[in-house]
Amino acid sequence: MQQKRQDVYIANPALLRGKPKETIGKYVKGQLIANPFRNFKLLVPDIYKSFEAAKRNGGFGRSEIPLEYDGPSGLLHSDEVRPYESEANLFEAILRGPTLDRGNYGAYCRYAGIDSGEFRKSVSISYWQHISGKNHSVVADSAVEGRYHIFTRAKYAQHYVCVDGGKAIYSYGLGNNADIGVAMRLIDAYEYVRNLGNFDPTHCPIVELQMTDDGTVWFLQYHRTRDFKPATFRLERPPEKGEVAANWVRGATDTEKQLFKVLLFHGDFEREKTLCPIGENWMHNGKNLSHYYESTMAGRRRLQIIPSDLSVICTHQEISRLIKPEITALAWVVSDDESASIWRNAYRTKMDGTILLQVSSDGRRFYAKRVG
Repeated sequence: MQQKRQDVYIANPALLRGKPKETIGKYVKGQLIANPFRNFKLLVPDIYKSFEAAKRNGGFGRSEIPLEYDGPSGLLHSDEVRPYESEANLFEAILRGPTLDRGNYGAYCRYAGIDSGEFRKSVSISYWQHISGKNHSVVADSAVEGRYHIFTRAKYAQHYVCVDGGKAIYSYGLGNNADIGVAMRLIDAYEYVRNLGNFDPTHCPIVELQMTDDGTVWFLQYHRTRDFKPATFRLERPPEKGEVAANWVRGATDTEKQLFKVLLFHGDFEREKTLCPIGENWMHNGKNLSHYYESTMAGRRRLQIIPSDLSVICTHQEISRLIKPEITALAWVVSDDESASIWRNAYRTKMDGTILLQVSSDGRRFYAKRVG
């Protein structure tokens, strides 16, 4: 593992110039010229100077929000330029686009406590060369060195693969998700970007890449998540009596058996419309909370438990929800009957519905046991 260093864009956010995608895209392109990547073709798409240039060249308009580099992702839409008559038309489409499928950007602003007018003023568009092929989001594991999570999206293929020590140890979904050669190529590109001088190499960003049919890898985006924090122990035992094992985990507890007070239901339901406290421990309770809520809160949570198997997770919001908490586990820790009882009590008493969990996670295995 490399030595930690300051991310220059965290130290001085003004260097992003209000356009994280464009600024970092140009930075990576410059680094590829100064320090070429020689393993295979790693490129950055052309970035056009104007709406008109992008329209002439069949380009793509990508939403730009200053807070997106180290904040919630996938908040706004991106789209091809050619169908739009003007930049103003494209701008409105980006604001209301299909990614925000439960209202408009005002909902995110309410959750985040941001004035919607000021948010709108901060939004801009960058114009990129359109690249075909499969879209990949690659992220290093935050607790297990040498482990990577790769989420892939294409027209007829959506899948996830976990690579550990150069081997695909788990895959899910449709498509060529077990191709270790493709996975290692993406990981090589990821590590090249991750270790560039403007970034902290001990951070575990989501790096968005595109791979075309000829094997060329194209850099699209760098998005921050969590610093690498290795486990201080190895969990090699089977679950003890009363412990539930997770189907999937990312992140490690500080000690082998650590207690967490975990929130399931708010006693004051209006709090679901405000930011959760930093370090919150949360178990998803089955309520159909909006993508804005999940995207905004994920990076603020320490422990997040989702009662689910791993499904095909490919959008920026879905990936962020899974990756951004310090620890995420997919596990059924309480039964439906227990959850319903906790909800009824929270509703009746107007007090938060919480449980006390004993949690053990080394980033490979996760066990949880209800102790209160």
